[in-house]
Amino acid sequence: MTVGRQVGYAGYLFADMLTYLDAAGVVAKGEFGKRWQSRAYKLWVLGLVCSVVTGGWALMGSSKSGRTLLGVKEKEIGKEKERDEEGRKKIVR
Repeated sequence: MTVGRQVGYAGYLFADMLTYLDAAGVVAKGEFGKRWQSRAYKLWVLGLVCSVVTGGWALMGSSKSGRTLLGVKEKEIGKEKERDEEGRKKIVR
C-alpha cells in the first residue's frame, strides 16, 4: 500500500505538471489538459485511499498489541487487589 501511495502521488504530480504545461501554452491546447487533469485527480485519490488504508492497517495492529498489553495489566491489577484484600484481612484479625 505504501508503494501505491507513492505511485499515486508521483503520478498526480506528473499529471499536474502536464496540465500546467497545457495551461501555459507549451503543449497544444484542447482535450489534452482536461484529460490529464482528470487523471491527476484520480491518481491523487489513489494516493489518499492507499494512505488511509495503510494508516488503518497500522492502527489495527497497534490496537491489537495494545489490547494484549492491557490484558496483562488487568490481570496484574486483579492480582494486586487480591493481595491487598488478603493483607487487610490479616491486619483486621
